[in-house]
Amino acid sequence: MIARAHEQRGVLSLMRGDVAAAEDAFHAAESACDPGDVLVLPDIEHGLAQCALAKGDVDRADVLSARAIGVFKGAGRRQQIAPMLLTRAACAVARGEWEAAASAAREAVVASGDGLNALLHATACVDAAVILARCTKQAKGAVSIDLDRAASQAATEAIALIHQRDYRFLLRTKSAAFENLRLDMRRWQIGSGLMPFIREGRPAAALRIEMLGSLRVSIGGTHVAPEAWKRRRAPEIFAYLVANRGQGVARERLVDLYWPDSDADAAHDSLRVTITAIRKAVGEVIKYETNAYCFVAPAGTTIDVDDFDASIDRAQQAAAAGDAAEARTNYAAATSLYRGDFLEGMQEGGWQWRERERLRATCLEALRWLASERATANDITGQRLAYERLLEVAPFDLEAVRARLEALCEESRIVEAKRDYADWRARYLSAVGAEAPEIWSPSYDTVHTEP
Repeated sequence: MIARAHEQRGVLSLMRGDVAAAEDAFHAAESACDPGDVLVLPDIEHGLAQCALAKGDVDRADVLSARAIGVFKGAGRRQQIAPMLLTRAACAVARGEWEAAASAAREAVVASGDGLNALLHATACVDAAVILARCTKQAKGAVSIDLDRAASQAATEAIALIHQRDYRFLLRTKSAAFENLRLDMRRWQIGSGLMPFIREGRPAAALRIEMLGSLRVSIGGTHVAPEAWKRRRAPEIFAYLVANRGQGVARERLVDLYWPDSDADAAHDSLRVTITAIRKAVGEVIKYETNAYCFVAPAGTTIDVDDFDASIDRAQQAAAAGDAAEARTNYAAATSLYRGDFLEGMQEGGWQWRERERLRATCLEALRWLASERATANDITGQRLAYERLLEVAPFDLEAVRARLEALCEESRIVEAKRDYADWRARYLSAVGAEAPEIWSPSYDTVHTEP
């Protein structure tokens, strides 16, 4: 276990381009590993081979890769030799041995398909296609045509797996390889649906995401129509990933939330199809890494919940500093964003409730502050308007009902206040199923009522 941990540290260092750190980690793994190990040791030696190749020591890289291949073959782990065969192919390319490189790349494609690891197969096919395409340009006649066909078949297999298994993250992790294959893929007429996303760093369009009230998404100012989502759960899962922005959500968590009663394979297939539907609706904003999906906001994206929280924070700081005008401006900005409860109408999975209650309570607190501040300023109309807005959020808030009715009376609108009170009691009875409490009676003589 310690050896595997060091080996994985080496792999990560290689991915970051830190060859020295990778070599140190692989040597630490080698020291911790049983010399007779047939599971971890070949991977360690392959890691050292990759380090040697990166440093230009082609012969050592080739020897280490060949030794690792021999151990894995002896252990019957044929699929696992594919990456090592590709390293040997790269060594052959570095020496200009194009025939040997093509042979190792072809063998890698075959070996990578001899097992259950579809991701390994897809990755090996991409890398093999790059090497075979290079070999094609060094060959002539029938040999060149044959190698070109082999490169095309390897690339096609990789593209098929990316679609079938939703391995779109490979477009990023293997972006350099796909960029090398771009012209060839156009010529082979494969991967046209992925071509717009292959170029590294292609920016997605900015989104405007509104989750206060029912979900609304706009791309570059254009509203995403409900029918654009295609799958019923697509907007809900998109909203869940946005709510967890910055953090990956495990596939198993999404399956448990949205397909708790489905067969595991069927549920994972449904999730893949749903994620694809999300990407088609709003762009490549859902990334998949280490068995988790993550929402990655394009530059310029705005989310109303973030704007709401930011305004509330500024208002609270201003109020604490005694700046009532600044606090009023920011509390008003926050409450104007509150179109309704968080993700109104969405309840599948049950995860929405905690955030829904937090945002609702925060909005009510802001509205109460606005009403209280207007009362302090002796602005009866402003106080009433704040309470009316509060009652849109919480129709049966007794203090808000009473305070609004008192404000109407202060404005000499007693008849309207009595009528509204009677209407409110009727709504209360209908909604609650019990008589409303007696919370108000007019304290003004009816002589002061409006005409």
